[in-house]
Amino acid sequence: MTLGIDRNTTFARLQERLESREGRGLSLFLIHVSRLRQLNRSLGYRAVGGLLNELEERLMRVARDPERVERIGNADYLVTLDGLMNRGHAQLAALKMLDELSKPLQREDRLYHLDAAIGIWMAMEGDAGDAETVLQQLEWAITEARQAPEKYALWDGEKDEPDTRLTDWDIENDLRQAADRGELSMFYQPQQDLASGEISGAEALIRWRNGDRGYVRPDIFIPIAERSALIEEVTRWTLHTVLREMEALPNLPQISINLSVQVLQQGIVEDLRSALSLWSVDPARVVLEVTESAVISNLEQAVDALRELRALGVGLSIDDFGTGYSTMTYLRQLPATELKIDRSFVDNMLHFSMDEHIVKSLIHMARGAGLRTVAEGVENEETRQRLQQLGCDVIQGYHLARPMPLEDCSRWLEDRLRT
Repeated sequence: MTLGIDRNTTFARLQERLESREGRGLSLFLIHVSRLRQLNRSLGYRAVGGLLNELEERLMRVARDPERVERIGNADYLVTLDGLMNRGHAQLAALKMLDELSKPLQREDRLYHLDAAIGIWMAMEGDAGDAETVLQQLEWAITEARQAPEKYALWDGEKDEPDTRLTDWDIENDLRQAADRGELSMFYQPQQDLASGEISGAEALIRWRNGDRGYVRPDIFIPIAERSALIEEVTRWTLHTVLREMEALPNLPQISINLSVQVLQQGIVEDLRSALSLWSVDPARVVLEVTESAVISNLEQAVDALRELRALGVGLSIDDFGTGYSTMTYLRQLPATELKIDRSFVDNMLHFSMDEHIVKSLIHMARGAGLRTVAEGVENEETRQRLQQLGCDVIQGYHLARPMPLEDCSRWLEDRLRT
């Protein structure tokens, strides 16, 4: 292991690695270890230093080369790995590191746990990058990873750069005026029926382009809206916008709209009934999505609200299915019509038999309950074919189409009908 506290030395060493890849896939992992300040106060710096030495040894075991692990700050490490050819491999490496770092550390007769988050940067053949930019992108990834339940996040060059200078207060204040300023919009990602090959629907995804700061990611502003009454206004705006825009998408049999668990506790039923009437939309064309974990967190109240929504004639989808409880005990209580298989399983199902087994089991469970299945995150033809063989009903992902603004989605559908 190399102790690289000097940032100029770190930049120079990283730049050398970026320039000498010789066509190999290069993956960088920025690891931040938290809770050190509390341990320093209770144990002292010398004892904590011993704990960090043990963590470094664990990272070296994963990297299989001490020179691939570099300490670049008091609690930050940079791990460099070659030969990881896709995001699934990088995610697996991150999980191995997190698994090693999550094991308790023992000092005398006590066990200590340290929390860690990992930002991932990947370069493939032909990619270029300078060390300072790459480290900045890793910092953006680590910012996202700290908020992610998986505790890792991948910078892939396609995400909008998060503005780490923004505070929750800034975002909440700007979001209150976003709709009036015309900054909110809906994007649509098509879905394909695997049996017929026809486009069976699309998922509506909210986007916010702030006039001063550019795009603000939904995973940043939605949790802030959920912690305030703003989520009701955002949901109401979303319902009316999607139902209004459905007139321009007559070739889509269904459109899915995401709901927060918070709005299930409010007047969502009346809001939806009003919007359906105002825009004269057939309820059968609307599917409402709620995450499995959100429903289970307040099961009784959520089930009552979902039943009322289902009575309006709309479909109900359980999103991110497979990442939480995923048992028939809960499934029997939900008036769902659809299950969405989380992309974390779909991503790796061709490489890891356990992930494929999970996907197969979820499809079988859904079929037994009379529900259709939608697989998210399908990014290649091989995965599409395997899902079809396993009996999945619908796919969604970059292999079919990326999320698009209304006009682009309308043109995409028309072009597809002509071919």
